[in-house]
Amino acid sequence: MQTQINPLAALAVALALISTNAQAIPLTISGSATLLSGDNRSVSNNSTTPNQRTQNTNIAVSQFNSNNGVLMSLTAVLTPGNSTTWLRADGNNPARGTATVNEVWSGSGGLNSTGTLNTVTKSGNADGADNSWNSLSQTINNVTNLNHWVGTGNVVTSLNTTLIADRDTNTLTANIGSSGANNTETLTNLNAGYSVTYDYLLHADASFAAGSSHTVLNLDFGSVNLGDLAPLLNFSIFNLSGERVGLDLDSFSGVGDTSALGTNLGLFAGLAASGENGFQASLDTSVAGFFNATYLLTLSDADIGASSSRYHYDNYLTLNLTGNVISQPSVSPVVVAVPVPGILSLFGIGLLGFIGLRRRKVQ
Repeated sequence: MQTQINPLAALAVALALISTNAQAIPLTISGSATLLSGDNRSVSNNSTTPNQRTQNTNIAVSQFNSNNGVLMSLTAVLTPGNSTTWLRADGNNPARGTATVNEVWSGSGGLNSTGTLNTVTKSGNADGADNSWNSLSQTINNVTNLNHWVGTGNVVTSLNTTLIADRDTNTLTANIGSSGANNTETLTNLNAGYSVTYDYLLHADASFAAGSSHTVLNLDFGSVNLGDLAPLLNFSIFNLSGERVGLDLDSFSGVGDTSALGTNLGLFAGLAASGENGFQASLDTSVAGFFNATYLLTLSDADIGASSSRYHYDNYLTLNLTGNVISQPSVSPVVVAVPVPGILSLFGIGLLGFIGLRRRKVQ
């Protein structure tokens, strides 16, 4: 089996990247987690060094299944608290200082989202309280990192939450409460919702037809006389419509009578959804005979997105070519006998004599 490559296309792999307006499809995995609970909901500080409580929580996020398509990016969002969850800076009237909740959301695959979820200051006699919580968000589109998120298992991530009391004077207590009212300390858990949204495109879909999947194409040149010019037969390779990645033709190989039946197939990359690349098949009529050839085409998703989610289609398209070159039958010359004038004269004289003899006998 020998790979057939169009000499013109062999100058370079035809990286005809056709721009695409394909829109990524979102797939969201969501859940909830407790960030601070039990003794970690309150911490006091009466020294010059801030005091803190830290709680670690692991959450497992389902990986992206490549059966859906090619993973292009993901966005991880952590949304803590709600309107009835307050960060408080408490203490006797002289107490002053700041209460803070910091978060680190980390994991394999490049996840490292950090920030302050809330902070509040006790600057007067009244306790400080705030229930406006900040979300954390991170988008990952690096191919190497995205590969960690592809599979059929889970990505285990870690939430590291720290409650900090940083006093200026007297003893300051930082706590998570269910009320923002002054001198009210009803502790509650700090919970959060999380989501990981996978943005993906459908896999490329190669076909010999524009509107449906057609993976085998049969082209027949019929019977052609030896030495006559055979017509070229046109065919196209399509990437079917949809929100899908581009299509690459990585290689092709021919078996059978490829010296008589050829194509101008050339490698290409990034054929956009609804795109088409046209080619031709040819028949060499210099030798008589009945010829068959088969070309097997290997294709793949374009080289974008998570490589571990791309599909590779070995020998996916099959092109069958048939042609019959016939020799013209030899024609024998037709010999026509031409009467000789002398013979005709003798024949006529003999005929007249015969007629005369007949008349004498009758008389």
